[in-house]
Amino acid sequence: MVECGGRQAAPRFSDIMVDSKTSEELEKDVKLLKDWINKQPHLPKDLDDKVLKRFLHSCYYSLEKTKKCIELFFSIRSSSPELFTNRDPLSQSMQKTLKIL
Repeated sequence: MVECGGRQAAPRFSDIMVDSKTSEELEKDVKLLKDWINKQPHLPKDLDDKVLKRFLHSCYYSLEKTKKCIELFFSIRSSSPELFTNRDPLSQSMQKTLKIL
């Protein structure tokens, strides 16, 4: 834990490591993901290692789950760009959507 104003703050992502993964294994998984991404014509090739590590972390370091998650993320991002851009919560269209919810 990190000390923050007398309280313990949550550790930074870079400080977290799953017990079953060493940093060498994590780097190997990142390389495998990069190789896989390079073979996928519809995925961006410029994903940062940190982004790939976050995908891995969110999928409990399962390569297959991570691949599915990356596929889904970029599929939704390309089919519904409005979810990722111009997200002004005070805009008229967003207010209309929020009223529906």
